Amino acid sequence: ALGAPPPGAVTAAQRADGNSTNGGATSRSTPPVATPLKELGARVYSDHCASCHGDQGQGVQGLYPPLAGNPRVARDPATNLIRIIQEGGFGPATSGHPRPFGMPPFGHVLQPQEMAAVATFVRKQWNGANSTEVTALDVIKQR
Repeated sequence: ALGAPPPGAVTAAQRADGNSTNGGATSRSTPPVATPLKELGARVYSDHCASCHGDQGQGVQGLYPPLAGNPRVARDPATNLIRIIQEGGFGPATSGHPRPFGMPPFGHVLQPQEMAAVATFVRKQWNGANSTEVTALDVIKQR
């Protein structure tokens, strides 16, 4: 068609939004789309989780477990993750750690949608973008 760019050409609109491609190969990576669920999850994580588990989910060796790359976080269904968010958890006392740190419960602080959002955030942020989303209904079923 007259006025149409040649195949593989990048339009100004594609350059502006970062979605330019050249022959099928992306010339610039597209940042992940921010969704209300992801934004809520990131905010809840920052407010309630990052002080122990770290800004990047790295945890603190010997004190707080990492969430990044943690198979327990990524496991489907997310029942254990939901329950630990709701009820907290405490490691066993051992001779090396007679008074281990624990995670406080958030079931009385966070709404089901907030718990679902933070669970989805940690699953997708550091454990694979293909991790399934946790819904508020998933959280309510675990009460």
